[in-house]
Amino acid sequence: MQFYTGSSPFAILNRSTIAALLMGLESPFAPPATLFDELLSKSQYFSKSEIENLQMRRISSLLKYARLSPFYESLMENVKSARDFEKLPPMDKPGIRLAVEQGRITNKKLLYRGLPQRTSGSTGIPLNFFMDKFALPRYAARYRRMLNWTGKKEDDVVILLMPRPHPGLEQENKFIKCGTPEGVTAILEQLYALSDKRHIIVQSRTSHLLRLAQLIEQNRKRIKFRGLISYTEQLFPEMRQYMERIFDAPVFDYYACNEITGIGFECQYKNGFHVQSEFIYLEIVDENNLPVIPGTEGSVLVTSLDNKIMPFIRYRLGDIASWVDEQCKCGRTLPLIKISGRTVGTFLRPDGTPGFFYDLIWPIAIKTHVIRRYHVVRHSPAKYEVSVVPTESFKDKDAEFIKQRFYDYLGKIDLEFSLVDNIKEGDGKLYGFKNLFKD
Repeated sequence: MQFYTGSSPFAILNRSTIAALLMGLESPFAPPATLFDELLSKSQYFSKSEIENLQMRRISSLLKYARLSPFYESLMENVKSARDFEKLPPMDKPGIRLAVEQGRITNKKLLYRGLPQRTSGSTGIPLNFFMDKFALPRYAARYRRMLNWTGKKEDDVVILLMPRPHPGLEQENKFIKCGTPEGVTAILEQLYALSDKRHIIVQSRTSHLLRLAQLIEQNRKRIKFRGLISYTEQLFPEMRQYMERIFDAPVFDYYACNEITGIGFECQYKNGFHVQSEFIYLEIVDENNLPVIPGTEGSVLVTSLDNKIMPFIRYRLGDIASWVDEQCKCGRTLPLIKISGRTVGTFLRPDGTPGFFYDLIWPIAIKTHVIRRYHVVRHSPAKYEVSVVPTESFKDKDAEFIKQRFYDYLGKIDLEFSLVDNIKEGDGKLYGFKNLFKD
């Protein structure tokens, strides 16, 4: 089967040629963006077997580089080929951090192409790691494909509201520094000016987008959005519904982490995340690290097929997900997953039964249109503290709703609920939680 690509010098590409080009682009020389974009516009319709074959070839290449790392070399005694890949033990952040501190995980021969990075540390100690500079063009191509799924037009402005820019995407968006949800107020006029003549696409944390929606609702002045991209924090259905009503534009969810970059993205049907399988090998496993069947929840393991300097192989993210066993209406064949929550998001309630973080904060999610920030502290199984930074529209009935739902979910507890002017940074990424999972 051949793909016809218009006036491109690569006007006719068959599937095997596309796969070969995707493999061959693992080089220090960045090919034209148009070639990457054409390849990814076709590979998103690959069959399951074609994707698997490409992944096996890329895993084989990755393992060759990983063997040059003392950390992975010691784990590869029984790994003879890519087909033995799942014999490697899953790795978590503490294990990777220890290997970094010992200087055993990086491929020292390739450090010249390493780009030092660090995680935010919002749920623990930051992790220092290296990105592979040679992978940045592929990262940018993946990002452009994501923007195309939002319906981006040629003249649209893409804006990234974050504390720091993303490496490799400097030419793909306009970066506006915004460290906290409160910081959105200061840059609101910039957004109004940028959308004066063109539509804009804004990518930011969920909490930032919620604050933006609150300000627009308060000002009653619209911005011409093409779409919005929420990431790094849980996007509850109630949050999405509120934001889409205020923005008058679709809100897409983006599944990513600093260590791996983009993992999955929603299409227009929002039936889960399409895994970016040309670049990511994703597994969902049970407590014995065995694959789960579609529809069954398990722990997410990801392998970056791009990072040859500091490989992240079978890296446990702490997320709970399940495979969606159906063809997406969009026609794309990239596999679908649904994220349910975090594996660390369970704790014991006073009666000894397990509680789940996202169930606990559901009443707060319902009220996010009148809440700027929140913080939940679990002092003990029977003592909780909830702090809320309210908007001007927050009412006594909203506080009573939240408190009653906490009692309904947790039972007989000592609950300290307070309205505060501010919550300091560093107490958690998703508005905030502390000591929730420690007994």
